[in-house]
Amino acid sequence: MKISIINTPMRGVPDTFPPYGSLCLVQYLKKRGITNVEFINVDYFRYSVNEVLDKLINNGTKILGISAVTSTAYTYSKEISLKFKEKKPNSLIVLGGNLAASAEIILKKTGVDFCALGEGEIIFYNLVKRAQETKNISDFKDIPGLAYIDESGEVVNTGYEE
Repeated sequence: MKISIINTPMRGVPDTFPPYGSLCLVQYLKKRGITNVEFINVDYFRYSVNEVLDKLINNGTKILGISAVTSTAYTYSKEISLKFKEKKPNSLIVLGGNLAASAEIILKKTGVDFCALGEGEIIFYNLVKRAQETKNISDFKDIPGLAYIDESGEVVNTGYEE
């Protein structure tokens, strides 16, 4: 199962500061045997939403991780998640970073399926492992650190990973 992690543009100009959060996710997954993972550095290369969408569709992404560490990432995150979900309705989209603190808005107004609350490595790994078995959102309810919308339309917070 192909996993892609993207970061979002954070400032008006590209940043050469390493995107540690995204890189830590990639490293954590690879060290645990999940090797079909790619990082797309949108902040540095300034890919448009459509350029990223083409990359995600062409590489067969099934799980999209969006690292959104600033509130200014909302518009980009919303646009990419809605377009990706339209093209790949059976995919899973996870948003992490500071923007996930606004989980209710993110989950209701974008194509994001889950918000990762807190340090994302263990949360994302557990989600990826579960996604190998199921894509049913309610089957993730026992994974700490997630927020999602249940079948009744309510936002669920599964607590926090230790």
